[in-house]
Amino acid sequence: MSGSLRVGCVFLASGQSKRFQANKLTAKFHGMPLAEFVFNRFPVERFCQTVAVTRCALVSASAQRYGFQVVKNPDPASDIAQTIRLGLNAFDCSLDGCLFSVCDQPLVRVRSIYTLVDRFCSEPDAIVALGWKGNRGNPVLFPSSLFSALATLAPHQSGSSVIAQYSHLLRIVEAEGPQELLDIDTLADLKYLEQLCVSLRADS
Repeated sequence: MSGSLRVGCVFLASGQSKRFQANKLTAKFHGMPLAEFVFNRFPVERFCQTVAVTRCALVSASAQRYGFQVVKNPDPASDIAQTIRLGLNAFDCSLDGCLFSVCDQPLVRVRSIYTLVDRFCSEPDAIVALGWKGNRGNPVLFPSSLFSALATLAPHQSGSSVIAQYSHLLRIVEAEGPQELLDIDTLADLKYLEQLCVSLRADS
């Protein structure tokens, strides 16, 4: 965990994957379910508590294997506002900030997560997001001063609504490459990112 600040993390893993036409988080990515691939690479040691909000038993099992607390989302409507509330309500300690992340960005680097947290620790009233060439992406780290705004989002609103309201607080941390911000919405996306991952490993 970072310094004297208490930073938590919530993985938003309750989507319906409509464009994928199946649960994309259980689709195989380099031989393991996509969510497990992401959890396996995530630096849980950097956070005081990590939470995964999901409706899927396989995602729950993967999250628990890698040290995440699992919160079951009973909402069949895939309301992201409700998912955010469930995540925030799961913390058993007071936090200075919380990182919100997703399970369909498999190329986010551990170094980028560390850099996000470090930037937040140097400016704990800011919203800190991973981006590329000044354009915001995910993950996003919110200060505790905005938790109430996140917890009272209208149905189907996301953290983007809070960022728009408090845009003066937004700080972008540049990713090491644009591929870190790519997410998977379709089977074609999954195949492309799987090939890209192999290419990046070969070049590193």
